[in-house]
Amino acid sequence: MPLPSIHLILITALISFFANWQFAYQITYINPSYDIIKEEAGYGMKNNLEIDYELDKEWSGWWGLIVSSFYLGSIVGFILVPYLISSYGTRLSFLFSTIPAIIGCLIQILPKVFNSYQFLERKNFKIFLVMGRFIIGLQSGCSLSLLPLFINEISFKSETTFLSTFQQISQALSTMIGLIVGSNQILPTKNEYKYLTCQVVAIIPTIVFSVFIALAPNTPFFIMKKSNDFRSLEKSLIFYRGSTYQQTEHRCLLTQAIDVEKKKDTFLRDGKELYLIKGIFIGCLASVSYAFTGDDIVDSYSSTIIITAFPNLRKFWIDMTTVFFSFILLLSSVFGSLVIHKIGTRNALIYGIIGTSFSNFFAFLGNITGTFSITILSFCVSKIFIGICAGGPAWFLMARLVPPHLSNILQAFSTGCILVTTGICTFLYPVLNTYFNSYSILMLTTIPELIIAFILYLFLPEVEKKSYQDIEHIFRNYFFSGLST
Repeated sequence: MPLPSIHLILITALISFFANWQFAYQITYINPSYDIIKEEAGYGMKNNLEIDYELDKEWSGWWGLIVSSFYLGSIVGFILVPYLISSYGTRLSFLFSTIPAIIGCLIQILPKVFNSYQFLERKNFKIFLVMGRFIIGLQSGCSLSLLPLFINEISFKSETTFLSTFQQISQALSTMIGLIVGSNQILPTKNEYKYLTCQVVAIIPTIVFSVFIALAPNTPFFIMKKSNDFRSLEKSLIFYRGSTYQQTEHRCLLTQAIDVEKKKDTFLRDGKELYLIKGIFIGCLASVSYAFTGDDIVDSYSSTIIITAFPNLRKFWIDMTTVFFSFILLLSSVFGSLVIHKIGTRNALIYGIIGTSFSNFFAFLGNITGTFSITILSFCVSKIFIGICAGGPAWFLMARLVPPHLSNILQAFSTGCILVTTGICTFLYPVLNTYFNSYSILMLTTIPELIIAFILYLFLPEVEKKSYQDIEHIFRNYFFSGLST
């Protein structure tokens, strides 16, 4: 399959990075900077040499809330997407979503500024952190749901599978940056400036994105949907697709816009069809499979996981290990984007889920036996399976399993399912880890992954080189639609 134009690839890569930035950065920089944040909140060792146990117990509760508040905000953000799209379109929705991200970052900076002038007690620091992360989460939920819709509006269906893999690549890159910036071992900064540095780095790409998307034209699809202004359409096509656009693209986009307008009121009627319900169910299951790979759990808690199993390991090696994980994920994600058409979306997702399931199981074995090499190797293999196979399809598969006129709203819903499930798993991990230690990895990854893989094997058909009519035919005529070919 020929690749899209270089111009379109670069535009998609840039927008994908900005759309994923806050989500990936916010869940990762707090991982290596855990001790810094704990100190800023007044729970550090030098502040509580005598009442260590009680304060640590209190801090554990707050830490779980700090981490999960971001996911709660992202869930609310995803819920707002249908309203934003219907009112403003994807480009302006992207622009409006940057506002809470900038405000949230500033809220997280405020307690540091107030502490400098002694306007704020240290105990209130954690409240600002929870508020700021919740508000930033609004942007992340919006932008992650908007990204696949935006890609659909600037590309053809034959290009979307490849372009959608940039979501996984961008998230891997932003994750690695977050881990490096948050680590005082890798990027040494005075303790009193480290927290502030993390917040400044967080806000800069979002400001750049807000300027970029404000200056960018509306998408070709949006223009054809709202007007017949071919001059604006031509400018939009040149901006997003480069100077190689063809006049046939006008007709293609116009037809797509008209079809959506004609069919947008058929959801309730189509919703009664079992094949549609089946497609939605399989698409949602494929989406939530990403949460159970343990990718975000490792990104958010890898330091805790490693130090719990190997308490004598130096902090430098813990931070280097987490960065190495993200580097492996980045490389495998790039490779995965190039080979996904050869593997097939169905095979990639199922093999990836099974692979991460067994990898996480061996990481569990490494933890309980105290074998550091097994734990590290297992998490590395898990990242490889996520990057090449399990990551990309989970984010865009829904659009291939439902009617084209419903793909936008259901793709946004699918992304919301990922955010909700990931938020629940990330919140539950420290709680379960308190009672079950390393067994919590099995409970939140290996077991649910194997169940999902089995269901998808039975019901998920291959979508490569198939139109929706082909997939609908399989759903209608085969109960075990995954075994139809």
